[in-house]
Amino acid sequence: MTDRKIITELFIKTLEKNIASSQEGIEMQKDYLADQPGPMQSRYDSALVEGQWQLSEMKKSLDEMQRALSLMKELEDVKSDIIVSGSLVILNQNNSHNGYFILDAKGAAGASVIHEGRKYTVITPQSPLGKVLMGRKSGETAEFKTSRVMRCKIEEVC
Repeated sequence: MTDRKIITELFIKTLEKNIASSQEGIEMQKDYLADQPGPMQSRYDSALVEGQWQLSEMKKSLDEMQRALSLMKELEDVKSDIIVSGSLVILNQNNSHNGYFILDAKGAAGASVIHEGRKYTVITPQSPLGKVLMGRKSGETAEFKTSRVMRCKIEEVC
């Protein structure tokens, strides 16, 4: 049986590290922008404009990660056999058992942790795999397309 609490704590730590790294990157970008010549000092302001756009995108990404962290911390154990947002799902794909945490927060999408030799990845309900899994139950088989047709068996929902 998969220990959902441990997996959740591992994801929380991962998101906290990613947030700290993102905050550091934002501060570095601000320092870079502060050193750029203003419009009166240079005829070329493209570096400044692009840097401001990058800073804006970095802040959006940080906001999304913070939202994901907040959702992850507020998650309670899902008491459902049916896969919903917040479910931790173990799939058997070609005899490889992988875990997927379904979370409706794109700021966490793609984050992964390894626990007891098994990889767990956050996916959103809107992702191709998330769409296929939502509403299914343990024991069912699901089929989805990537570059080829993939089939998996839902081993566990917790």
